[in-house]
Amino acid sequence: MTEPRVDGDKNADVVGTKTYFSWLTLIWNGTITKAGECFSGNRHETLQKIVNGDDRTLIGISRYFTSNPDLVNRLKNSCPVTPCDRSTFFTNDNKRHLNFSKFGDGEDHSGDYVQPTALV
Repeated sequence: MTEPRVDGDKNADVVGTKTYFSWLTLIWNGTITKAGECFSGNRHETLQKIVNGDDRTLIGISRYFTSNPDLVNRLKNSCPVTPCDRSTFFTNDNKRHLNFSKFGDGEDHSGDYVQPTALV
């Protein structure tokens, strides 16, 4: 179940534009995988509440791994999460794909201009 947090290709940050699917747990007894609004940025409390609320809810937060290579540790330790940069998704260069760092480290731009190498 995806709880949308976008309007077109923009984040829907306006109050009242977000959709929540809390009703799903009332009608479905199986495992639920949630993605989208259930984890948006630095909302550790919300994430913990959802995960600890029952034994059948999984959370999908894959896009945040692009900007947080240490995402699991950040969530465990309630460290700030670096927002993902949608403008860099599906581009033909390495900028912002290889230079996000672990919490507390500075950015490393050494991989910005790495070129692919043919394997054969």
